[in-house]
Order: sequence, then C-alpha cells, then structure tokens
Amino acid sequence: MLRTGEVPEDDLDYLRSALAARTELTPAQIDSRVEQAVQQAQDLRAEAEQRLEDARAQAEEAMAAAETRAQELRAEAEQRLQEAKDQAIAAAEKARHAAIWSALFLAVSSLFAAVAAWMGAIKGGADRDAGRVWKGLTRRR
Repeated sequence: MLRTGEVPEDDLDYLRSALAARTELTPAQIDSRVEQAVQQAQDLRAEAEQRLEDARAQAEEAMAAAETRAQELRAEAEQRLQEAKDQAIAAAEKARHAAIWSALFLAVSSLFAAVAAWMGAIKGGADRDAGRVWKGLTRRR
C-alpha cells in the first residue's frame, strides 16, 4: 500500500476474516468497513504525497530565490570591486600628476637657483677682480 497505493486482495481477505472473527457484523457491513478503512488509508497516502510535493515545490522556490539573491550579491560585489579599482586608478593618476608637477617645479626652481648662483658668481668675481670688498651692508673700495 505504501508504494503503490493499492491493497492486495490477500490483505483484504485477511482484514475481512479478522473482522468477522472479532465482531458479529454481516458480510456487507464487513466489506463496507474494510472498504472504508482502505479508502481512509488511500486518502491519507494521497494527502501525504500532496504535502510532499508542496514541500518539494517550496524547496525549489527557496533554492531559486537563494540562487537569484546570490547572483545579485555577486553582481553587486563585482560592481563594488570595479568601483574600487576605478578609484584606485584615479588616485594613482592624481598622484602621478602631482609628482610630475612637483618634479617640474623642482627643476624650474633649481634652474632659477643655478642662474642666480651663476650671476652671483660673475658679480662676485668681478668685484674680487676690481678689489671691492663687501663688509656687512656697506661696501668699501
């Protein structure tokens, strides 16, 4: 009965004989009770199968929902990762530009310092050759 849902005729005969031996019912009443018991068992089996199918359907729906959510989370994580990469690239680019400008300003200021030192050396050499000596803020000849 559990596998097929049907009760073999041998089992029905056994139920009828056991019921006849224990009660004083007529054969029609015995058949009616046996059929009623078999019908109840079949109804219970059908209800259990339906509940099992409902549980399977709910489990499949839950799995589908979980897979959908997992895909959404994966997509969101990939998007955040791409945003983080883009931000890191932008920060590196900004740092590169800052380094380039710093190097340019350092080179230009070094050039100006070199020109100032060169001009100072020329002036100082000319003063030395002319015999002019600076003492503090005044110049003596």
